[in-house]
This record gives sequence, structure tokens and C-alpha cells, in this order.
Amino acid sequence: ILETICDKLNTGEIKSNLASGYKDGTYLEQTEIVINNKNLTTLPKGLLELQNLEYINIHSNDLKTIPLEIYQFPKLKKLYIGFNNIVELPDKIGTLTTLESLAVNGNELTDLPDTLLTLPNLKYLSVRENKFSEETQLELYNKYKQNGIELQFK
Repeated sequence: ILETICDKLNTGEIKSNLASGYKDGTYLEQTEIVINNKNLTTLPKGLLELQNLEYINIHSNDLKTIPLEIYQFPKLKKLYIGFNNIVELPDKIGTLTTLESLAVNGNELTDLPDTLLTLPNLKYLSVRENKFSEETQLELYNKYKQNGIELQFK
């Protein structure tokens, strides 16, 4: 479906109503995408064509992990992937060097990988409504605060 929509946007058959990221040019220049509440278990195939994406919001789907395709967006600054069924963040998340904001709230996380601390631009991390123990929360809060990253549990 997404591929069909992208084709129609590119030919002008349908118009985008996005306020930003799609003003003058083709759909390939789009910088933001929101796909919520669609029961996604994988990302749509056509999404990889959007190499200018800086903001991806795919919350409230049925993803079990961060899709491998996410690591192929060179300009990604904001990733909102909350309220899926993610049980752990892979170490590979540390390769998203342009990431500034990550929201993984409402998942099944019990810990965070230390590779998040290596992200040079990460300033905000929302982990509300996961399964962190109080001890882990305190440990993570101190670790992230020390690295200048706002960690939000509530």
C-alpha cells in the first residue's frame, strides 16, 4: 500500500498534506513519517526509498524488535517506537549516530544497552511504561544523567 501511495504522490495523482518535509519536490524528499496503529510487524518495503527521513514515528504497532531497516536511514534524528512488543534494544542501536531523541515507552524492556550512551547527539530518551525494576531505574537514571541525556521513566 505504501509503495502505491508513494507512486501516486510522486506523479501528483494525490497530494501530501504534511506541513513539513514535503513542500517542493518529490515524496523522496520527505523528512517525516508517522505510521501508528497499523499492526505492523515489519516496515513497508517502500519506506527505504525515503533516505531523507529524520523523524520516524511507528508507535502502537506489533513490532517485536527495532526493524533492521531503521539502521539504514542516515539522517534519522527522532525515532518513536513505543507501544509495540519490544523486549530488548539491540547493541546495534549505537550505530544511529545522528539520533537525538528516542521513545521506546510502553514496551517490555527491562534494561538498556550501554551503546545508547555512545550516541553523540542523543539528548532525550523516553522509557516510560516498561518493566524496569526500581533498582535498574535508579542505576540507569544516574548513568544517563551523568552523560547529559534526559531519561524519562514517568
